[in-house]
Amino acid sequence: MKKLLIMAASCLVMLGTANVYAADETAGKDQKADSSKDVKSDKSSNASVKGKVQTTCPVMGGEIDKNIYIDIKGKRIYVCCKGCLAAVKADPDKYIKILEDQGVEIEKAPAADSK
Repeated sequence: MKKLLIMAASCLVMLGTANVYAADETAGKDQKADSSKDVKSDKSSNASVKGKVQTTCPVMGGEIDKNIYIDIKGKRIYVCCKGCLAAVKADPDKYIKILEDQGVEIEKAPAADSK
């Protein structure tokens, strides 16, 4: 009888844990859907703007320093510190994609003077 009670209690605990996990997963999907709706409405309400201005570092996620940037692949990518320059230089496609996925309109790098 004691074993039966322990097994029943264990089953209830496992089912409860599974339900909590499923509820958390569903809530996460709802939040993602809501955030994608916000992005779509932002784009439609301001159709003249192609994308937003870069304000965060694609490497560390901090606020950018407009004095620290790298011109690569015809684009100007701002970063938060000099340490992030090497990361962008090593894999520019990765960081360009991060910015584009955030909806950032990446500035074009100025053309080099040809003398």
